[in-house]
Amino acid sequence: MKTSKKNKKIKWIVGTISVLALSFACYSHYKYMHSYENGIQTVFGNDFEYTELTFDVNDGFEYHAPNGTHLSIPNNAFVYKTGKSVKGEVTIKFKEFHKAKDILLSGIPMQMNDDRNKYMQSGGMFDIRAYSSNYELELQKGKSIGVNLAALNDVDDSFNLYYLKNDEEWIEKGKFSNDSNQVKLNALAAISSPIDLPEDPKPDSSDFIFSLSIDLKNSPHLKSFKDVDWVMIRENNEPIPYDQLRKGWDKIKVRKKDNEKNVFEISFSKKYWLSDPRREKKERFKLTAVPALKGKQLAKAIKSYDKNLKKYEELLAKKEQEEARLELESDLVNTFSIQSMGIWNCDKLVNTEIFAKGTYEFDFDNEFLPMVNKVKLYVVLNDQNGVLTFNNSDWDDVPFFPEENVELFAILPDLKVAYISSEEYRNKVNKETVTKFFTNKVKFNSVNIPREKAFSYIQTLGNETSSQLAINN
Repeated sequence: MKTSKKNKKIKWIVGTISVLALSFACYSHYKYMHSYENGIQTVFGNDFEYTELTFDVNDGFEYHAPNGTHLSIPNNAFVYKTGKSVKGEVTIKFKEFHKAKDILLSGIPMQMNDDRNKYMQSGGMFDIRAYSSNYELELQKGKSIGVNLAALNDVDDSFNLYYLKNDEEWIEKGKFSNDSNQVKLNALAAISSPIDLPEDPKPDSSDFIFSLSIDLKNSPHLKSFKDVDWVMIRENNEPIPYDQLRKGWDKIKVRKKDNEKNVFEISFSKKYWLSDPRREKKERFKLTAVPALKGKQLAKAIKSYDKNLKKYEELLAKKEQEEARLELESDLVNTFSIQSMGIWNCDKLVNTEIFAKGTYEFDFDNEFLPMVNKVKLYVVLNDQNGVLTFNNSDWDDVPFFPEENVELFAILPDLKVAYISSEEYRNKVNKETVTKFFTNKVKFNSVNIPREKAFSYIQTLGNETSSQLAINN
């Protein structure tokens, strides 16, 4: 009898413990299904190439990126995490993120930890790290790096500067200024002066060539100009003065006007006596011209011209190349300074509560068990330059973005990536299909991507003007 009671008690205890264990396991699984990991989550792989800058820490460094971003790194700016000063070479690893799909691939969170309804609309973001002999470095206290971040997205006064503390939590760091790209303006000013095209010494059909009829008896000073052919310089395509040159002039004067270009001013004058012998009238006329070269002088001039023309073409090519390079730079930059290495973001906080919400359904819903498998949905806001993440446990309360360029990605349990194009999203989510005042439910059709190819696939989407092009390819 005593044994029977004892066995019942043991069974009761075991049963209670089992129920408690099962309840705890269920609760833990529930928490897991509804929880979100903090910090950087690179679920598509991390094949980004970072720009690497190596320099002596004593010298500091100025870096100017092709898009107009500029970094001013002071000398002796870094220390080891122990606080010890760094000597010798330092390597900076730097990467910018200006597109929503680049942000998606980076795994950088764009929602606030304490309120996931609040998400970031990025006006430009970057990651900057410093290393010495594979040891990660910190900025020395009192040192800062000046940043002019290319403003490839529109910003206004509602944007602020944020820092991802410990790569996990966004901390607001005040304001930044949106300024003209002064480096670009200075470079354009330096190349804006026109390059003079060398003059061809060989006359062409548009040149007016003439010679002077010289009376050496009365004008012996013009002896050196006898038999010289002249090419008239016609300012603003002025008419050729045939009538003036046919007149008989009393005096002709030839004066060099420009030694470097061998330009002469030729002036003509004539005196008329009126009916009253005590009165006279003078007529004057002048033009500018250069001597037309002949023989050895012409050959020498042609040789010099060919040399100068080649130099002109080289300078012009360099000028055009520099102008094309500067054209790629942003006209505006977001200007601020940083006192910590890591991820910095020019952002505006937006609350999803302002949007209509509802249920997102998919053609792959039957490919996983909603109570067992944790599936993440990534909402890529290309127009707003942001990324939102939702567990499948929250797919009944996801905001809708009518008439916007939105793409969706989901990581499925079979290691495939489901992709919903912006065209599919627009067709299903618009002002006629969703409203803030009613319950919304939309079902999307997807395309499957092998997970190992997802990174390059998404990058291709980011480079296409239409995401549908990438699907067709």
